[in-house]
Amino acid sequence: MEFDLLVLDIELEPGSSTPKGGLDLLVEYGKKMTVIIVTGMPEQNLHDISIQFKAFEFVKKPVNPIDFLNKVNHALALRDLQSKKNAVGRRWPANLTTEANGLPGFLWKGKPVNLSIIHLNMVYMMAQAPGKTIPYDDLTELLKSGNTSRVVQQHISTIKQRFREADPTFDRIATDPMKGYVWKADEN
Repeated sequence: MEFDLLVLDIELEPGSSTPKGGLDLLVEYGKKMTVIIVTGMPEQNLHDISIQFKAFEFVKKPVNPIDFLNKVNHALALRDLQSKKNAVGRRWPANLTTEANGLPGFLWKGKPVNLSIIHLNMVYMMAQAPGKTIPYDDLTELLKSGNTSRVVQQHISTIKQRFREADPTFDRIATDPMKGYVWKADEN
């Protein structure tokens, strides 16, 4: 059986002489699927341990329903990005590769680029069509809120900065004035 998302409590069988723990399941499934950990336990290191074992998110009890739904939506967006990443026959521009660990991240010249889900979607959109302008409207559709070209500009600026952290000479994303943004085509 396949699931889109696994939500685990750290303590699944409280009071049991042999409790089945959410961390045990995280160790088993964290590398295979998207997992959100939920707990009311006070231990400070649980967050770090959960992330180390590949949890996508960590939610403290009592759970804020809006926060929880946002995290679920982000987790499902991650799943969608993973399916984009794994598309058969995908070729990326020179020096751009995807993470080998199954997560939908990018490497630039072999160095990881720290991008949010929105940023990843924008890079996917631009890098799939090098040399072609991606209109502001198409990029705006990727935003959950603040749907303006100004917000898109801020996201693109952050994306460029994150790539420059991996390579200070990064210059592959350009503005096409009054139209949108373009991932520059590879030079032959």
